[in-house]
Amino acid sequence: MAVPALDAEGRIAGVDLPQAKVPVAGFHDAVTFADQGARENFAADCRTAFLRCSYWLGAKEPPRCGLEALARAIFDRHTGDAAYDPNTSGVEWWVQVRGRTGDQHEEPVASELGEALGFHWDRDEMMNDEQKINVHPQVASVTYLTSNGAPTMVLQQPSRPRDRVLVGDVAEIPVGYLSHPVAGKHICFDGRLLHGVPPELAAEASGVDGPGGYTRLTFLANVWLNHRPTSVEPLGEEVVAKLNPKSVFATSFANPSPIVEVWTDEDAPVQGFAFGGKGEEHELWIPAIPPYQGDCARVMFAEPAELVRAAPVKARPKSGGKKGRRGGRRR
Repeated sequence: MAVPALDAEGRIAGVDLPQAKVPVAGFHDAVTFADQGARENFAADCRTAFLRCSYWLGAKEPPRCGLEALARAIFDRHTGDAAYDPNTSGVEWWVQVRGRTGDQHEEPVASELGEALGFHWDRDEMMNDEQKINVHPQVASVTYLTSNGAPTMVLQQPSRPRDRVLVGDVAEIPVGYLSHPVAGKHICFDGRLLHGVPPELAAEASGVDGPGGYTRLTFLANVWLNHRPTSVEPLGEEVVAKLNPKSVFATSFANPSPIVEVWTDEDAPVQGFAFGGKGEEHELWIPAIPPYQGDCARVMFAEPAELVRAAPVKARPKSGGKKGRRGGRRR
């Protein structure tokens, strides 16, 4: 597999895409439906396509269903007038279902998978596995189809080359972003940045933590220019045949989401998260975030969050971990 040339900041070289250099942006009412029936039909298609993998739609390929039409709309919005090779460019898209059981919970798979999505970097996974190289999309995005569940957290921390990071090395992270689910909202961010869905921060940051069951349904789409992620294939025809062939939604990116600024305390307790596969084990320590009003926040860490390259262990928690004061963290 050919490794694309990367620039000094770890982006695919030769692509001038202004949106890729914006850490995080959000848009309310980016996806709207004519009525509740159309919304439910689209959600049903998302569940049908939720096969725990991602799919490819090339820049020159016409959408075959409503889901691919949304992926194409997102690709077109974020690429604008950028110059790129349409033969090696496109959008990687997939669906995520998460949730929690309760008296009225109706999504068994969400209960099975839980509420969290562990911290990670979006990248060409096969290239990372086989050649230990991080190649990222120019833009990553999340479109919320429900208003339930944990926030998306994006940290201003690009990936680090494996061969340049030793066990115990610490990267300080000065800024993070939180986006709480609001149906129809779309957020996009620099595709190199660390992100995840930590339910531990839902109640601590916003006080939103109901007792019942819920389903968190999101549509993810990553913009790739001049590189197609290895082994990502189009959605199979047998699945496409089960989906609505028409677009049952409208898109608009004319309503930017207000982003409130929140500062943490210097002596705030910290929340620990462990993530990463073999050879890439990490610990992430995030200061407690005070309550705020709004569904999008820029979090300024009075004492930086820390990303620590950790030693391998036999068993690591998928998300969460112990809490403590700053003095108890590894340095």
